[in-house]
Amino acid sequence: LHHADPAPRHFAPWRPDPRPFDGLWHGVYSHLALADWWLHHARALPPGPARERAWAEHARRREQVGAALPVLVGSDALTPAGRTVAEGMVTAYTRLTRAEVPADHLARAVAYVATTRALWLQRQGGTRPS
Repeated sequence: LHHADPAPRHFAPWRPDPRPFDGLWHGVYSHLALADWWLHHARALPPGPARERAWAEHARRREQVGAALPVLVGSDALTPAGRTVAEGMVTAYTRLTRAEVPADHLARAVAYVATTRALWLQRQGGTRPS
């Protein structure tokens, strides 16, 4: 799907360490599936703590994918098949962003990813994540 070098250099909001392109690829794919699962779960649950947790999990996973997906899509290391899969992930992510998520959960998820990025940058000596 790609021919990127294996050096761990990419920011993944679900990990504290730099990830190789392949690790970022697998992480985006799995977190996209988790965001979708939590969305379906949140919509199916009655109001209460379990539903609130499902919304929080969905929002966090969705924002994590949104922070990492542009690196994959913007890579010139994708093969034609990889480009097709990446575009499919963009389509799935776009569908998820159309879901109405409680504003408080979305705001916390956005803040979580921003904080995670800032901490990652500190650990990397201020180098900008890719």
